[in-house]
Amino acid sequence: MRDRVRRVELLNRVLGTLSLDVDDWMGTAYVLRTRTGEAVLCADLATLFAEAERLTGRKVDPLDGDLLARWSAA
Repeated sequence: MRDRVRRVELLNRVLGTLSLDVDDWMGTAYVLRTRTGEAVLCADLATLFAEAERLTGRKVDPLDGDLLARWSAA
């Protein structure tokens, strides 16, 4: 459970730059939310990143150099 909490923290740091928020749902899935309140239940990380791309209309790459630079600066 501790690993899952840490994973959600990291996901929020990465996806927060895109105005998205991630929560754990009963230890079995993730809830991805936009700032406008739209929410999607995602069973795994692949689905989560695909939904993040759909919701933002932008390519989401957690290893993108610019994203990592902004993350490090914060």
